[in-house]
Amino acid sequence: MKNQNTDNKKLIVAVPVDQLPFNGKKLVVCFMEIDMARMLDVMSISAESGMVNTTFCNIYTKDGFSLANTVL
Repeated sequence: MKNQNTDNKKLIVAVPVDQLPFNGKKLVVCFMEIDMARMLDVMSISAESGMVNTTFCNIYTKDGFSLANTVL
């Protein structure tokens, strides 16, 4: 997690790869950074009842803190 204590949180995902050749070297992991708000927007489901910005998707820290600042 990047910028965890701000409203501009970023999720960083590391994915292992099987020694992918790149510029004469072999990569063993690839990283992706995505804006938390964007990721939750793409993964969230809106309620049919007309509620706006309803989120059924969230990410929590190991101590139970919601990284989206939304309680489910």
